[in-house]
Amino acid sequence: MKEIKLTQGKVVLIDDEDYEMVSQFKWRYLSGYAVYSDNSKVIRMHRLIMKCPVNMQIDHIDGNGLNNMRNNLRICTKTQNSRNTKKTHKNCSSKYKGVYFINGYNYWRAQLEICLNNKRKHISAGIYKTEIEAAVAYNEIAKKMFGEYAKLNVIEKCGW
Repeated sequence: MKEIKLTQGKVVLIDDEDYEMVSQFKWRYLSGYAVYSDNSKVIRMHRLIMKCPVNMQIDHIDGNGLNNMRNNLRICTKTQNSRNTKKTHKNCSSKYKGVYFINGYNYWRAQLEICLNNKRKHISAGIYKTEIEAAVAYNEIAKKMFGEYAKLNVIEKCGW
């Protein structure tokens, strides 16, 4: 493993075998990724390493755009890549992805959001008394629907 220094004090990780290829360019940090500019185009390091086709994307399996080790990268479709995202709603009532507190009813809803024919659709995984039960239910439906691309909640265990 090698580290490549970027601007803003950031560092990107790459495999030894990719060092010679990527060290030819002056890399900088931009929006979570290592990039360089070629004429007016921005080239992302992970796309270069994986020789990604134009119509495909690269998924960082661990969600870290600065981990460009080959075992953390996979070529995928835009839809597959969108499934491996973190919690997207910052104002959400839960710390877990796909879990929402329903005011007035005192329960937690678990639901999965998918996109079909460019329209967002919600698939309910049920309602639950606790946030953790809803997070577990979200994980189960996400695994069924998204397989290896599912971004699962890390459930905190209580030890009382």
